[in-house]
Amino acid sequence: MNKAFFQRVKCLEAIKKNFCMTNKVYLLKLLQDTATEVRRNILLMSHRAKSAHIGSALSTVEILVTLYGRVMRV
Repeated sequence: MNKAFFQRVKCLEAIKKNFCMTNKVYLLKLLQDTATEVRRNILLMSHRAKSAHIGSALSTVEILVTLYGRVMRV
């Protein structure tokens, strides 16, 4: 995980606290970027481990990012 990923997580937390309609587009872009970063990390870890079973991990990315970004109170 890199520094930009953790910055996005901090931004998500700030947006969740002060959510309004103007932040909606920014939040969507932030969630999309986070999902892309998570997918990239899944592929990198899978490649390093020489594992080929990544379907289940990739299929849950949007669900987990949405839960963490919008639903859960973390």
